[in-house]
Amino acid sequence: MASHTVSDNTISAAPLAATVDAKNRTSITSSPAAASLKNDAIATVASNRRWFSWHEPGTSPEEKKLIFKLDWFMLSFACLMFFIKQLDQNNISNAYVSGMADELGFGPGNELSWMNTYFSVGTILGGLVSNLIITVVRPRIWLPSCLLTWSVFVLALFKCNHAYQFYVLRFFIGVFESAAWPGVMYCLGSWYRKSELARRSGLFVMSGVLGQMFSGYLQAALFTGMHGKGGMSAWRWLFIFDFILAIPVAAYGFVTFPDTPHTTRAFYFDEWERERSRQRIEEEGRKPVGKMDWSVIRRIFGSWQVYSFTAAYSFWTLTCGSYVMQYFSIYLKKTGLYTVPEINNIPTCIGAVNFVVMVSTGYIADKLGGRALVCGVVGCWMILNYSILTAWDVPHKLRMAAFIMHGCYGCFTPLIAGWANEACGGDQQKRAFVLSFMVSVGSAVVIPFQQIQMASGEAPEFSKTHGWGSALAWVVALTLWTGIGLPLVQRWRQKEVVHQKQSTKAMSQTIVVIGVTGAQGGSVSRTFLQLPSWNVRGITRNPGGESAKRLKSEGVDIVQGDLDDKESLIRAFRSAHVIFSNTDFFAHLQQAMAQPDRTKSRTTLEYAYEREVGQGIRIAEAAADPSVIKTLERFVMSTLSHATKWSGGKYKSVYHFDSKAAMIKATEERFPGVAARMSTVTIGHYVTVWKLFDRLAPKLQPDGSYLVSRNTPPDFKMPFIVTERDTGGFVKALVDLPPNKHIMGVSEEMTLPEWIEIWGRVNGVRAAYKEISRDELFEGVPEDFAKEIGDGFDYFHEFGLTGGDLAILHADQLGVKVPVTSMEEYIRSEDWSTVIQ
Repeated sequence: MASHTVSDNTISAAPLAATVDAKNRTSITSSPAAASLKNDAIATVASNRRWFSWHEPGTSPEEKKLIFKLDWFMLSFACLMFFIKQLDQNNISNAYVSGMADELGFGPGNELSWMNTYFSVGTILGGLVSNLIITVVRPRIWLPSCLLTWSVFVLALFKCNHAYQFYVLRFFIGVFESAAWPGVMYCLGSWYRKSELARRSGLFVMSGVLGQMFSGYLQAALFTGMHGKGGMSAWRWLFIFDFILAIPVAAYGFVTFPDTPHTTRAFYFDEWERERSRQRIEEEGRKPVGKMDWSVIRRIFGSWQVYSFTAAYSFWTLTCGSYVMQYFSIYLKKTGLYTVPEINNIPTCIGAVNFVVMVSTGYIADKLGGRALVCGVVGCWMILNYSILTAWDVPHKLRMAAFIMHGCYGCFTPLIAGWANEACGGDQQKRAFVLSFMVSVGSAVVIPFQQIQMASGEAPEFSKTHGWGSALAWVVALTLWTGIGLPLVQRWRQKEVVHQKQSTKAMSQTIVVIGVTGAQGGSVSRTFLQLPSWNVRGITRNPGGESAKRLKSEGVDIVQGDLDDKESLIRAFRSAHVIFSNTDFFAHLQQAMAQPDRTKSRTTLEYAYEREVGQGIRIAEAAADPSVIKTLERFVMSTLSHATKWSGGKYKSVYHFDSKAAMIKATEERFPGVAARMSTVTIGHYVTVWKLFDRLAPKLQPDGSYLVSRNTPPDFKMPFIVTERDTGGFVKALVDLPPNKHIMGVSEEMTLPEWIEIWGRVNGVRAAYKEISRDELFEGVPEDFAKEIGDGFDYFHEFGLTGGDLAILHADQLGVKVPVTSMEEYIRSEDWSTVIQ
């Protein structure tokens, strides 16, 4: 049976018109209440998000499985890689205070600062190109290769005896390490939703914190157990062990890293998961649209993101927060109160604070849906810590506390990166470049500051250079910019974009969608909203309704219109280039069954037929008005086949099929101008009909299996459509084609036994199909409703969706490709919690 067995038009709202979007299931009974329908409403997910949840409320089990795979394979490698990166970045300071400086005669000069500087120069040069390379070279190859290469240079450090040797190797370590942070952040932003990103970014950066901490613990352990082994000092063994730890991580990345949603070949994803991964990002307006050509330069440097986020990250690096652990180690050594293992272990408390703050701020940022407040609060905390260190002449314990509590600084990294990921949206080159550029510039600007005002030779007081006071000024700048300035710039730019879109509306085309709050109309509106050259105008009798308000917030121009009022339709249609006409037989049928006095001398089915045909003709008449047709290019009608004609008179009373044919005939005879612009989409069988007619859903059996029982022959191929997803694609195809084309709106054809086999396999249950009689299926259902649906099924089974009309073609027969949802994709994405017990 075709789609119009359920209402799709909320202009004539009624209980039967429960749509998929409303998540209602309706059971048809013989109750004498206002009709024959009993609403078994599914509880709506609470709008308030739960704190400390790893998944967003309402995430389906199949999508949770997809996210689990991303976390298990991609995020795990990302965390391990960043762990190794921070281990290798910080090993030099641990080695410095654990015998390297004394053994090689370092200390009076600024050797440690120069080692940091050469590393930063390498980071700058490598970072400028690494994230552009990652958009053309598979991340699965590029990232592990960089990890392996820099680890070889780390290994070479154990042979160094002169400062210049350290400088050269640290430079090349920086070149290849520059790929790690922006590269992984780019990939995370390619897979995770905005609401998921801060938590994962925080976990990723926290792994680096653990790397910092582990470097201290490892050096302390090596000093105790390996000092002098093989004739080498413990600090030399540190570089060897760091290299050994990196090898299995690189191998793991080569095997498991999934690249990006549009290029992935990961063995652990099935086809549905690959497609769903792409859909998840596209649903947030982040579909990859950026092209790798010379226009990328204009897109990047003409954007606000590259300057705003580079400023934010530069302010952060200028606080010298990432060097404070080094200064703390030097401070502990200069006091003469601590052993070498203690000098390595105590600064790891900074990492512990960093870990806790990152966990909490990541969750809070996700839940608040923004980062400005979190940045402002943490910035104030940093101001307090830096103020204590600037004063310096304070009790030893307070100074220790200021060093340790400085660990809060690290949360800015995932916050700023996640913010930039979201702000750059779907332009993958811009997003990749901004992430790497802000790191490169941040690394560049800190070099002279770290060399002059925070030089290691002046550590830890920096009394001559006033280093702590200068850093405090940058902390204030960071707090004001990320807490106030950056969000203001973002809002200003967003308003400007909206204004630009509004300014270009006059040059855009407009589609008017009738039944915009229903399954078909909603799909059409979503499809055209994604097209920058189209405006979507939705007609509803109740513009103040919740569905209408939601659509308005998404960009639909909601206007009041009544299918029984031609003048309201004319007003709604003016300046339209396309009209999508969608009428509703079953809303009228339910009204007639609930209020028999409406029908007068007619049957309820005749009444519903006449009401639907009347509204369809009124739509065509309004479209034919001179003020409308002067701009109208296409009139697309949702329809069904002419049962009386194509059955040769065998089925003369399938009213909800024949009503559409009557509307088409009247349009052709009375409104030739509209007919000349008309195309039709013959909608297939709603795969979601089980939500509206409860007995069509899989039912639990005593043996624990599930059974679908219908009067459809087991060898009949049902022309299913996932209406709320795929209707818009068929309408868009008709708009692009010349007029008077007729397309079959079908997502996939298969038998019911094939469908239930997929359903059982996906849900991990035993399931089967059973053909039953028409009487069994409609037992207890009101007579008129059972007759209409039953006759529709019989005609449908015998003559098919089109009835044999050769003018109605599949999309490929028309030479167009329409994106559709397979049945397995639909089943995997659907929430079956009300069915599976």
